[in-house]
Amino acid sequence: MADSKGKKPGGGDSDVLTGPLQTKNVWEFLIVAVFIIAIAIFLVAHFLGFLKTVSYSNSPFFVALRSFYQWFKTIIPYLKILSFFSSIVLLYFIILIYRRFLKVIKKEAEKYAPPKNMVADDAVGAGTFTQNPNNKRWTRVLEHTESKNPNDWKIAIIEADSILDDMTKSMGYHGDTLGERLKAVEVSDFNTLNNAWDAHKVRNQIAHEGSNFQLNERETRRVIALYESVFKEFKYI
Repeated sequence: MADSKGKKPGGGDSDVLTGPLQTKNVWEFLIVAVFIIAIAIFLVAHFLGFLKTVSYSNSPFFVALRSFYQWFKTIIPYLKILSFFSSIVLLYFIILIYRRFLKVIKKEAEKYAPPKNMVADDAVGAGTFTQNPNNKRWTRVLEHTESKNPNDWKIAIIEADSILDDMTKSMGYHGDTLGERLKAVEVSDFNTLNNAWDAHKVRNQIAHEGSNFQLNERETRRVIALYESVFKEFKYI
């Protein structure tokens, strides 16, 4: 799951952060600029309004200011419209930057998270992890598969079916047998359901026919691969 913690040639983690952070700096500047402009508009409008009330309003200086104020009032509606649409655009980019930032955080979390085949050991204490017991069982299945003894191949399939049985129980499916639980599965929730059925049927043949059931190495590997596809879909191993 996790990539190597060493730096990659050509920049490593900095390559991940450069794009979002550069964009973030640009739009932070624009946000501040729009905010300053809005404050300036507010202050100028109220200051010029105040100038209308002063007693020496007939002086040339204040006459010029009032003329500027009259002109400025004509463009205020346009400035408000511009400010409104600018706010919408800035909001969009803020959301975009935020989502990119979350992706960066997710990548970092995945990088330093424990492997998927490790589970928390509450008995030992928080932050302590032990090997997933399902992986140990699966390792035994693979060891039997590598054997040259046909009886070991049958044991591998039976053990893999036992893992599948436990998995369906842990997923909350109801039924006294694995077959009943597989029948209760919604196909849309279980992409490898057909694989599970095919593998389980071979296991049943082994159980019913015993030593009379003929099994070769190629068929064993095919069936074990079916089980593996099911377990990997649900990250059970």
